[in-house]
Amino acid sequence: MKSILKNSVAAFSLILFSGSLFAQDSGLKEKIQMLNNEMVKAIVADNQEAIMVMYADDAVSMPSYEPIIKGKDAIMKKNKESQEMGFKINNMTLSTIEVLSSGDLAYEIGTYTIDMTIPGMTDGWSDNGKYLTIWEKQSDDSWKIKIETWNTDNNPWEDMNMSEDDKEK
Repeated sequence: MKSILKNSVAAFSLILFSGSLFAQDSGLKEKIQMLNNEMVKAIVADNQEAIMVMYADDAVSMPSYEPIIKGKDAIMKKNKESQEMGFKINNMTLSTIEVLSSGDLAYEIGTYTIDMTIPGMTDGWSDNGKYLTIWEKQSDDSWKIKIETWNTDNNPWEDMNMSEDDKEK
């Protein structure tokens, strides 16, 4: 019982201490939203150079349904492969919900909507979901993407497993 109590006190202290390490910063939230808006413009324009300016050299990307991509060069290679295969982002919105910062790191939570054209599909495809981005402050005071991950709010397996009768309900 003493052990459980001691561990509970330690866990509570850790939560209390870590809560003071991260602060909300409305000015930084606005700056990150502006960076996201720049990123969206570059993505819709298929401007790979402008997209890659947003990433730290040692960035890590963790997309849905794919392995981890490590490093700016590998992220750029993956983006170019998607572009060459015919994937085209027609419209996109990134909406920053919350930004917490500590030192040279900022943690962004947000939502996205996206409309795109996919090779082999006659109609476009739309999606919405959420993302987490860890931004790193650089020596020139700019912010770069250090780690990013996102996933859809829609369950593709649910659609595939529904019978036609279920879809009509």
